[in-house]
Amino acid sequence: MIERAAPGAFPAGTRGDDRRRHALRLYTEALALVVPADHELAELESLTTAELTGHLADGDVTLLDHPDHSAEWPAAEPWADPSWKPRDPAAALQLVAAGTGAILLPLPLARHLVAKREHAVLALHGEPELAQSTIWATWALDRDAADVQQLVGIMRGRTARSSRPGADTDAGTAPGQGTRKPKAGAGKPQPSSKKSGPKPGSRGAQLAASKKKPKHISRPKPKTQQKPRRRK
Repeated sequence: MIERAAPGAFPAGTRGDDRRRHALRLYTEALALVVPADHELAELESLTTAELTGHLADGDVTLLDHPDHSAEWPAAEPWADPSWKPRDPAAALQLVAAGTGAILLPLPLARHLVAKREHAVLALHGEPELAQSTIWATWALDRDAADVQQLVGIMRGRTARSSRPGADTDAGTAPGQGTRKPKAGAGKPQPSSKKSGPKPGSRGAQLAASKKKPKHISRPKPKTQQKPRRRK
């Protein structure tokens, strides 16, 4: 399974005494601020975390609390009645479109859920960097067959030339340290890189032959003396 975990958290069942799944961290996700389409910041494509802090202090932006809002992010406004809290990010985005406030979400998730006519997504960057959510690959502890290990190796960045745990490995090498196979055609004589000449009898051969012939130097013919005409 591909799972998203909150900043600093791990997928369920991958830690502690009740561990029942393996977990491989793939990457972290950038964060985004989602505001209504008619908000004064909607024309921006990105925002620094320092600028976000300033807008929160000035009251230009109000963060709505929702289940995916991390405790490590800037504090969201608490709901007067906890039952008003949206049940998921999609429900929170409906409140954003109504002009109630803004929310923080992982950037890929925000781009996937928003409606372009109702929301604007501003990517967050700069210092101090906010904690990011993490994408994990998880699988059951008893699902460690060779095909799963090969897939895990690919996700870790191994190539077809390196061995993987559970796969065939070269004798005398540890998993992940397989020897490289020689390239196809290695050791065979390579064809000469020199270009062959034109085919005999072709127009190119005739032109090449004409260039090799020495140029003929024409010499002026000696002038002949004209015999005087006899008068009759």
